Amino acid sequence: MTIENMFKELVGYVIQEKGSDLYLLPSGKGYRIMIISNQGLKRLKQIETDLGLRLIRYIKFCSGMDISETRRPQLSRMNYQIGGANYNCRISSVGNFLQQESMVIRFLYQICNLEIKFKDAKPIYKLIESVKETSGLILLSGRTGVGKTSTLYYAIQQLKATRLVLSIEDPVEIEDNEILQLQINTLADMNYQELLNLALRHHPEILIIGEIRDAKTAQIAVEAGMSGHLVLSTVHADSCLGVWYRMRELGIDDWALRHVLKGVGYQTMLTVNAEKKAHLKYLNRQELLDEKEFNEN
Repeated sequence: MTIENMFKELVGYVIQEKGSDLYLLPSGKGYRIMIISNQGLKRLKQIETDLGLRLIRYIKFCSGMDISETRRPQLSRMNYQIGGANYNCRISSVGNFLQQESMVIRFLYQICNLEIKFKDAKPIYKLIESVKETSGLILLSGRTGVGKTSTLYYAIQQLKATRLVLSIEDPVEIEDNEILQLQINTLADMNYQELLNLALRHHPEILIIGEIRDAKTAQIAVEAGMSGHLVLSTVHADSCLGVWYRMRELGIDDWALRHVLKGVGYQTMLTVNAEKKAHLKYLNRQELLDEKEFNEN
């Protein structure tokens, strides 16, 4: 098999699995090829060092990277066409302390190629009703790779034609030409706080924040939700009610949460009849307040 066909086969598998990242990592006397998808990290195969280096050089050549540079980090992008659809890839390479080169390819799915199936339609319909609100905060939780961002994008599809939508992500996972998408770039001092302050000057009606990771981002998101913007984001929590307590840990008090939260969700990914489906539990504002009161009494 040629290197070109090997890469084409790997890309085809990643897209088939709706994978987000393809890894080429040095491992002993060879290279590990791994993929991150909705099912988590999966090891595909181990190949010999020479073959791994040839594959990396081929990808660097196709994406316009410097083939001779194997130590310093390099970033590039490339467009790949397969099955009649175009996929944008972001490529990162760097050498380790042994001067062994590694590579990660992030696959960016266009919204027209986005496919997400739900185990139960009722929760997503409740979420869609919530995003019709004109202000407030909606938060989804769940482990990495279960499709939280895909669910948020799915929920706003009917609204983006009539409302100004802006997103801030690290990195952008789904490309949508009808949304103003900003990406975190720490090297250029473009962190969540800087981009949030910039984004609010554009007066978006719907603001998508890829993830609330710290107290400052949480505070800005809450303030935006209480000042006429509808904010959608994700947090690390293990249940719907856990979202509330996670925001408390980030410094948001109960009064603010009662007033700003319009809904919370917890999403997992299940295999039903050999098909991957998202399982979303979603509580609107009143259901969340009722569950919180029940658990505290």
